Amino acid sequence: MKTCIVAGLLLPLLANAARAETPMVVPSSVPLLRSLPASRMKTGGDLPRPHRQKDGMQYQWGTKGQTNPLEGKKRIGHRMPVQPREKTPYDLLSKMENRLALKGRPSQSDASPHRKRLWARACIVAGLLVALLANLARAETPVVVASVQPIHSLLASVMKGVGRPELLVEGQASEHGYTLKPSQARLVATAGLVVLVDPLYETFLAKPLELRQGKGETLVLAQLPGMIVLSPRVEPQEIHHHHEGIDGHLWLNPLNAKIIVNAAAEKLASMDPENGAIYRANADETSEKLTKLDDKLKYLLKGMEKKHYVVFHDAYQYFEQHYGLSPAGMITTDPDRPPSARKLAALREKLKAGKTACVFREPQFPADVVRRLVVDSGANEGVLDPQGAALTPGEGLYFALLTELGEGFVACLGEQ
Repeated sequence: MKTCIVAGLLLPLLANAARAETPMVVPSSVPLLRSLPASRMKTGGDLPRPHRQKDGMQYQWGTKGQTNPLEGKKRIGHRMPVQPREKTPYDLLSKMENRLALKGRPSQSDASPHRKRLWARACIVAGLLVALLANLARAETPVVVASVQPIHSLLASVMKGVGRPELLVEGQASEHGYTLKPSQARLVATAGLVVLVDPLYETFLAKPLELRQGKGETLVLAQLPGMIVLSPRVEPQEIHHHHEGIDGHLWLNPLNAKIIVNAAAEKLASMDPENGAIYRANADETSEKLTKLDDKLKYLLKGMEKKHYVVFHDAYQYFEQHYGLSPAGMITTDPDRPPSARKLAALREKLKAGKTACVFREPQFPADVVRRLVVDSGANEGVLDPQGAALTPGEGLYFALLTELGEGFVACLGEQ
C-alpha cells in the first residue's frame, strides 16, 4: 500500500515535468524509479521499446538504403547504430507501472501478466486518490479580482506567498468606458472577492456585481473608514467619470494605499483564516514600504509647490494635494471626448502669458492636442500616467507608478 501511495504522489510530478522543455532530473535515491534491465522492461501505450544494446551502443534494424547517422554510410539489411534516445518522464512512468506489476500482488509465480498489470494500475489509482483527498482537505485560496492596475498591485503585495489576484483593466486600456469581455464577466460573477473603487466609478462592473446576487464578497474602497475621498474640482455636470461628487483616483495618495492594503488583509483573513497571518504580515510590510516611498517623494518634490502646470484630465488631485503641488488647469474633463474650442483657447492664452511651466499628456490618449498647445505657447511637454499603463502588473507596479509620477513632475517643472 505504501508503494501505491508513493506512486500516486509521484505521478502528478512526472506529468508536469513531461510538459516542460527541459529534461527532468529524478533523484537516484527514489527506489521506485531505479532502472530495470531492458529484458524486463515493458512499455505501455505508444511508448517506444528500448533499442537493443551492443558494445555500449544502441542499435535498431536498418532498412534498405538508410543512412548511418554516425558514419554517413548506407547499410542494406543490416543493423545500424543510432543515437541513444533521451529518456523522458513517460519512460519513467512506464518503469514505475512495470515495477509495481513485478512487486504487486498476487505474488504467486504462476500469476498471469494481465493480473499483475491490473494490480499495478489499481495501486496508481489509489495513490492518486490519496493525493486528491489531501489537496481537497486544504482550504482553497479565494479568487480575488481587482478593477484597475494600481489596486491590483496593492492586492498582489498582500497576497504574496499565497496567491495572485486577477486584473480586469490592463495595459493601455482605460477604465473610462471600459467593456468587460465575456470571460471577465464570468470571472467577476464567480470570484470570491471583487475589489473596486466604487460601482459608479467603474461603471462596467455595476451589472456584473448585481448578477452575483450576494455570492462572494465585494470590497468598495471609497466606503472604507478613514479613506480620503475628494470631490471633483469642476462642476459635476461637466464630469463624465466622476460620480456623486467622488474623484475615483484615490489610490494616488499613499495614505489611502495603506488603508487599502490593511482592509484587504483583514477581508482576506476572514475569508481564508488558514493564511490570515500571512496576509497581515504582508500588509505590515507593504505599509512600511509605502511610508518610505512617501518620504522619498516628499523630498523629491520639494521646491515644486509654486510651479504651475496643465494636465490632460483631472486625475491627479489626490497626489497634488498630498504633496502640495499647484495645477493651473486641465485640457478635458472627459478623457474620451475632445476638449471644446473655447477651452483650448483659454488654455492657449494662459500658456502664452507665461504662467504655466508645463503641459502633461497621458500615454493612453492621443497627444495631438497637447503638442499643439506646447508649440503655440513654448511650454514644456511632460507625460503623466495615473494607471501605470506601460508598467508590468504585479506587486511592484504601485511603487513604480508613484515614483514615475514624482519624477515626471520634477523633469518637466524643474526646467523652468
